[in-house]
Amino acid sequence: MMNKFNLWRIKIAKHYLLFIHVLHKNLFLMIGFYGLLLALLLCLFTPWLAPDSQQTYPSLRLLLPAWYEQGQLNHILGIDNHGYDIFKRLLWASKNSLFITLLITFSVMIIGSIISLCAVFIKSSSRIILITCKTITTIPPLLTMIIFAFFSGNSVQNLMFVIILSMLPRFIYNIYNMMSSELKKTYITAARLDGLSTLSIMRYSILPNTWNNYIRETIAIFTTSLIALTTLTFLNFGVESNHNELGMMMHDMIAIIAINYWGFIAPGLVILVMILLLNFFDYGLRQSLSHRE
Repeated sequence: MMNKFNLWRIKIAKHYLLFIHVLHKNLFLMIGFYGLLLALLLCLFTPWLAPDSQQTYPSLRLLLPAWYEQGQLNHILGIDNHGYDIFKRLLWASKNSLFITLLITFSVMIIGSIISLCAVFIKSSSRIILITCKTITTIPPLLTMIIFAFFSGNSVQNLMFVIILSMLPRFIYNIYNMMSSELKKTYITAARLDGLSTLSIMRYSILPNTWNNYIRETIAIFTTSLIALTTLTFLNFGVESNHNELGMMMHDMIAIIAINYWGFIAPGLVILVMILLLNFFDYGLRQSLSHRE
């Protein structure tokens, strides 16, 4: 038992050292990874960084940011027209947006992977699945959200469902094509002739060779979902009274844009930085993998 534990420790240590070596050799990968890690830590520590986000400051309404003469250092981005601290609200909005986007991405990954595997290995279902995917892609997400808001209510759950529904076809189609092309390769045919089961071929041949593309596809889904989420909430879809999100925050900040435009710019910058970090990570990953190949 102890020997097994030591072997696992050695394997983990080797993989960790290899990861650090690859990470620090590529500037784009390093910026993307550490930037995303910092964003994750900020989200995790938001309850401690901004514990009193619901506190209002009626006497300081429309206070300008700290770098203006009228501003205060303890309210970095100023106060909005409702008396809320804009910086504290920004922290919570970022946390909520990223959490919802992660939920959407994981849902698309799990559901999409299952459906893709069914399409690859159950040939009778592949045509039905692909035709359904093509049909769904023709329906704009905004139109779907309007219909859901009209019949089922303007809730965050409906918004998430609409985005998942719009992201699934692309994910399924790309994963299906990726696995289908891999199955046609010579080494898979050789593995089948050797008597390996479908499960073994998936585990030891297909997944290791498609894992990198799978990660890149997941990053693309996350980026697109974040843009879709913030766009729809900016248009006042999926907004609830107790919900705070980057798109919703930008929509609310329009009321004070003439007085404090930084309240509107700040959530937009957060979205831009997150997308840049994800693209840096994706580009760096592609470069590192191409060098290894």
